[in-house]
Amino acid sequence: MNNIQCTFCEVANTPESRFCAGCGKPLNQPTLSDTSPPIGSPHSAAEERIPSIGVNRTPMPRRVKLAYGIGTAALFSLFLWMFFSHLPGQPNPVIAQQPDIALPVAYAGDPIHQTQIEALVRDGDVIISLPTLLDKKMVAFDYAGTSTKIPLLAYINSTGKLVTAFRYCEPCNSETYRIEGVELCCGKCESKWKLDNLDGIQGSCMKYPPNPIPSTVVGNEIHISEALVKSWKTRL
Repeated sequence: MNNIQCTFCEVANTPESRFCAGCGKPLNQPTLSDTSPPIGSPHSAAEERIPSIGVNRTPMPRRVKLAYGIGTAALFSLFLWMFFSHLPGQPNPVIAQQPDIALPVAYAGDPIHQTQIEALVRDGDVIISLPTLLDKKMVAFDYAGTSTKIPLLAYINSTGKLVTAFRYCEPCNSETYRIEGVELCCGKCESKWKLDNLDGIQGSCMKYPPNPIPSTVVGNEIHISEALVKSWKTRL
Protein backbone atom coordinates (compact mmCIF):
# COMPACT_ATOMS: atom_id res chain seq x y z
CA MET A 1 0.00 0.00 0.00
CA ASN A 2 1.31 3.49 -0.89
CA ASN A 3 1.51 5.99 1.98
CA ILE A 4 0.33 9.56 1.51
CA GLN A 5 2.99 12.20 2.23
CA CYS A 6 1.82 15.45 3.73
CA THR A 7 2.70 18.41 1.52
CA PHE A 8 3.22 20.62 4.58
CA CYS A 9 5.35 18.58 6.99
CA GLU A 10 6.25 15.63 4.72
CA VAL A 11 5.07 13.09 7.30
CA ALA A 12 4.00 9.76 5.77
CA ASN A 13 0.37 8.88 6.45
CA THR A 14 -1.65 5.72 5.79
CA PRO A 15 -3.86 5.72 2.67
CA GLU A 16 -7.02 5.81 4.85
CA SER A 17 -5.95 9.02 6.63
CA ARG A 18 -7.79 12.25 5.84
CA PHE A 19 -5.69 14.44 8.10
CA CYS A 20 -1.94 14.47 8.62
CA ALA A 21 -0.78 12.70 11.79
CA GLY A 22 2.10 15.20 12.09
CA CYS A 23 0.56 18.63 11.52
CA GLY A 24 -3.18 17.86 11.43
CA LYS A 25 -3.75 19.50 8.04
CA PRO A 26 -6.08 17.88 5.46
CA LEU A 27 -4.42 15.46 3.16
CA ASN A 28 -4.90 15.70 -0.64
CA GLN A 29 -6.76 12.41 -1.48
CA PRO A 30 -7.04 11.41 -5.15
CA THR A 31 -10.64 12.01 -6.43
CA LEU A 32 -12.67 9.98 -8.92
CA SER A 33 -11.92 12.50 -11.60
CA ASP A 34 -8.20 12.14 -10.85
CA THR A 35 -8.38 8.39 -11.48
CA SER A 36 -10.37 8.71 -14.72
CA PRO A 37 -8.34 8.03 -17.82
CA PRO A 38 -7.46 11.18 -19.69
CA ILE A 39 -9.47 12.10 -22.75
CA GLY A 40 -7.93 10.55 -25.82
CA SER A 41 -6.46 7.57 -23.94
CA PRO A 42 -7.21 4.03 -25.24
CA HIS A 43 -9.56 3.35 -22.28
CA SER A 44 -11.46 6.58 -22.83
CA ALA A 45 -11.93 5.88 -26.54
CA ALA A 46 -13.20 2.35 -25.84
CA GLU A 47 -15.68 3.65 -23.27
CA GLU A 48 -16.93 6.28 -25.69
CA ARG A 49 -17.56 3.61 -28.31
CA ILE A 50 -19.58 1.31 -26.02
CA PRO A 51 -22.82 3.38 -25.91
CA SER A 52 -22.89 3.56 -29.69
CA ILE A 53 -23.15 -0.22 -30.09
CA GLY A 54 -26.55 -1.14 -31.65
CA VAL A 55 -27.63 2.52 -32.01
CA ASN A 56 -26.18 3.60 -35.31
CA ARG A 57 -28.10 0.98 -37.34
CA THR A 58 -28.98 1.47 -40.98
CA PRO A 59 -32.69 2.47 -41.14
CA MET A 60 -35.05 -0.02 -42.82
CA PRO A 61 -35.97 1.08 -46.37
CA ARG A 62 -39.57 2.23 -46.90
CA ARG A 63 -40.17 -0.51 -49.48
CA VAL A 64 -39.20 -3.20 -46.97
CA LYS A 65 -41.45 -1.65 -44.32
CA LEU A 66 -44.31 -1.53 -46.83
CA ALA A 67 -43.75 -5.16 -47.82
CA TYR A 68 -43.79 -6.23 -44.16
CA GLY A 69 -47.00 -4.26 -43.59
CA ILE A 70 -48.75 -5.73 -46.63
CA GLY A 71 -47.67 -9.26 -45.70
CA THR A 72 -48.91 -8.87 -42.13
CA ALA A 73 -52.26 -7.46 -43.30
CA ALA A 74 -52.69 -10.29 -45.83
CA LEU A 75 -52.03 -12.98 -43.20
CA PHE A 76 -54.44 -11.32 -40.78
CA SER A 77 -57.14 -11.08 -43.47
CA LEU A 78 -56.64 -14.76 -44.36
CA PHE A 79 -56.99 -15.73 -40.72
CA LEU A 80 -60.23 -13.74 -40.39
CA TRP A 81 -61.63 -15.29 -43.57
CA MET A 82 -60.85 -18.83 -42.42
CA PHE A 83 -62.28 -18.14 -38.97
CA PHE A 84 -65.59 -16.67 -40.13
CA SER A 85 -66.05 -19.04 -43.07
CA HIS A 86 -65.91 -22.04 -40.68
CA LEU A 87 -68.36 -20.67 -38.17
CA PRO A 88 -71.53 -22.79 -37.92
CA GLY A 89 -74.61 -21.37 -39.59
CA GLN A 90 -72.76 -19.81 -42.54
CA PRO A 91 -74.36 -20.16 -46.01
CA ASN A 92 -73.03 -22.97 -48.16
CA PRO A 93 -71.20 -21.20 -51.02
CA VAL A 94 -72.68 -23.48 -53.71
CA ILE A 95 -76.22 -23.44 -52.34
CA ALA A 96 -76.11 -19.65 -51.91
CA GLN A 97 -75.65 -19.28 -55.70
CA GLN A 98 -78.50 -21.64 -56.59
CA PRO A 99 -81.73 -20.30 -58.18
CA ASP A 100 -84.95 -19.79 -56.22
CA ILE A 101 -87.62 -22.05 -57.71
CA ALA A 102 -90.38 -21.93 -55.09
CA LEU A 103 -91.75 -19.88 -52.24
CA PRO A 104 -90.30 -20.53 -48.76
CA VAL A 105 -91.89 -23.64 -47.31
CA ALA A 106 -92.11 -25.23 -43.87
CA TYR A 107 -91.82 -29.00 -44.12
CA ALA A 108 -94.10 -30.27 -41.37
CA GLY A 109 -95.84 -33.53 -40.74
CA ASP A 110 -94.64 -36.81 -42.26
CA PRO A 111 -91.07 -37.09 -43.58
CA ILE A 112 -90.52 -36.50 -47.29
CA HIS A 113 -88.67 -39.44 -48.83
CA GLN A 114 -86.71 -39.23 -52.05
CA THR A 115 -88.51 -40.29 -55.22
CA GLN A 116 -86.41 -42.12 -57.79
CA ILE A 117 -86.67 -40.63 -61.30
CA GLU A 118 -84.86 -40.97 -64.63
CA ALA A 119 -82.34 -38.40 -65.84
CA LEU A 120 -81.44 -37.50 -69.43
CA VAL A 121 -78.01 -36.65 -70.81
CA ARG A 122 -78.14 -34.09 -73.60
CA ASP A 123 -75.66 -31.58 -75.04
CA GLY A 124 -73.20 -32.07 -72.18
CA ASP A 125 -75.78 -31.74 -69.39
CA VAL A 126 -77.52 -34.11 -67.00
CA ILE A 127 -81.20 -33.09 -67.08
CA ILE A 128 -84.20 -33.74 -64.82
CA SER A 129 -87.76 -32.39 -64.82
CA LEU A 130 -88.42 -29.22 -62.83
CA PRO A 131 -92.22 -29.85 -62.52
CA THR A 132 -91.47 -33.30 -61.06
CA LEU A 133 -89.20 -31.81 -58.40
CA LEU A 134 -91.76 -29.09 -57.58
CA ASP A 135 -94.34 -31.85 -57.06
CA LYS A 136 -92.19 -34.36 -55.14
CA LYS A 137 -89.94 -31.83 -53.28
CA MET A 138 -87.08 -34.36 -53.27
CA VAL A 139 -85.90 -36.65 -56.08
CA ALA A 140 -83.05 -39.11 -56.60
CA PHE A 141 -81.50 -39.93 -59.97
CA ASP A 142 -78.35 -41.52 -61.39
CA TYR A 143 -75.81 -40.57 -64.01
CA ALA A 144 -74.79 -43.72 -65.87
CA GLY A 145 -71.31 -43.19 -67.29
CA THR A 146 -69.32 -45.58 -69.41
CA SER A 147 -67.84 -47.37 -66.42
CA THR A 148 -69.63 -46.12 -63.32
CA LYS A 149 -72.92 -44.94 -61.90
CA ILE A 150 -72.96 -41.68 -59.98
CA PRO A 151 -75.90 -41.09 -57.59
CA LEU A 152 -77.41 -37.59 -57.52
CA LEU A 153 -80.06 -35.79 -55.50
CA ALA A 154 -82.24 -32.69 -55.88
CA TYR A 155 -84.55 -31.02 -53.37
CA ILE A 156 -86.14 -27.68 -52.51
CA ASN A 157 -84.92 -26.25 -49.22
CA SER A 158 -87.08 -24.26 -46.81
CA THR A 159 -86.11 -20.92 -48.42
CA GLY A 160 -87.32 -22.12 -51.84
CA LYS A 161 -83.83 -22.67 -53.31
CA LEU A 162 -82.95 -25.51 -55.62
CA VAL A 163 -80.31 -27.82 -54.12
CA THR A 164 -78.57 -30.40 -56.29
CA ALA A 165 -75.90 -32.67 -54.81
CA PHE A 166 -74.08 -35.98 -55.04
CA ARG A 167 -76.24 -38.52 -53.23
CA TYR A 168 -73.62 -40.36 -51.28
CA CYS A 169 -72.55 -40.62 -47.63
CA GLU A 170 -68.96 -41.94 -47.79
CA PRO A 171 -68.55 -43.40 -44.28
CA CYS A 172 -71.71 -45.53 -44.39
CA ASN A 173 -72.13 -45.82 -48.23
CA SER A 174 -75.72 -44.63 -48.03
CA GLU A 175 -77.58 -43.32 -51.11
CA THR A 176 -80.90 -42.75 -49.36
CA TYR A 177 -82.10 -39.53 -47.70
CA ARG A 178 -85.27 -37.93 -46.41
CA ILE A 179 -86.47 -34.51 -45.23
CA GLU A 180 -87.77 -34.13 -41.67
CA GLY A 181 -88.84 -30.57 -40.90
CA VAL A 182 -85.72 -28.41 -41.25
CA GLU A 183 -83.32 -31.38 -41.37
CA LEU A 184 -81.94 -33.69 -44.03
CA CYS A 185 -81.47 -37.23 -42.69
CA CYS A 186 -79.39 -40.15 -43.89
CA GLY A 187 -81.51 -43.26 -44.35
CA LYS A 188 -78.76 -45.59 -43.15
CA CYS A 189 -76.69 -44.03 -40.35
CA GLU A 190 -79.33 -41.45 -39.31
CA SER A 191 -76.86 -38.58 -39.42
CA LYS A 192 -78.63 -35.21 -39.73
CA TRP A 193 -77.81 -31.91 -41.44
CA LYS A 194 -79.50 -28.53 -41.68
CA LEU A 195 -81.69 -28.58 -44.77
CA ASP A 196 -80.77 -25.06 -45.93
CA ASN A 197 -76.94 -25.15 -45.75
CA LEU A 198 -76.07 -28.81 -44.95
CA ASP A 199 -74.28 -27.97 -41.70
CA GLY A 200 -73.86 -31.09 -39.58
CA ILE A 201 -76.24 -31.52 -36.62
CA GLN A 202 -75.62 -35.02 -35.29
CA GLY A 203 -74.47 -38.50 -36.24
CA SER A 204 -71.28 -40.33 -37.09
CA CYS A 205 -71.33 -39.11 -40.71
CA MET A 206 -72.35 -35.48 -40.18
CA LYS A 207 -69.07 -34.26 -41.75
CA TYR A 208 -70.11 -35.93 -45.02
CA PRO A 209 -73.44 -34.46 -46.18
CA PRO A 210 -74.53 -34.78 -49.81
CA ASN A 211 -71.88 -32.76 -51.67
CA PRO A 212 -73.61 -29.79 -53.44
CA ILE A 213 -73.08 -29.30 -57.17
CA PRO A 214 -74.13 -26.20 -59.17
CA SER A 215 -77.15 -26.41 -61.45
CA THR A 216 -79.34 -24.12 -63.55
CA VAL A 217 -82.97 -23.94 -64.58
CA VAL A 218 -83.72 -23.87 -68.32
CA GLY A 219 -87.43 -23.67 -69.00
CA ASN A 220 -89.00 -26.71 -67.33
CA GLU A 221 -85.68 -28.48 -66.91
CA ILE A 222 -82.89 -28.58 -64.33
CA HIS A 223 -79.44 -28.81 -65.92
CA ILE A 224 -76.23 -30.05 -64.30
CA SER A 225 -72.92 -29.98 -66.18
CA GLU A 226 -71.99 -33.53 -67.21
CA ALA A 227 -68.30 -32.60 -66.90
CA LEU A 228 -68.79 -31.63 -63.24
CA VAL A 229 -70.63 -34.86 -62.56
CA LYS A 230 -67.94 -36.99 -64.25
CA SER A 231 -65.19 -35.29 -62.22
CA TRP A 232 -66.79 -36.31 -58.89
CA LYS A 233 -64.58 -38.18 -56.44
CA THR A 234 -65.43 -39.57 -53.03
CA ARG A 235 -64.16 -37.60 -50.02
CA LEU A 236 -62.64 -40.65 -48.33
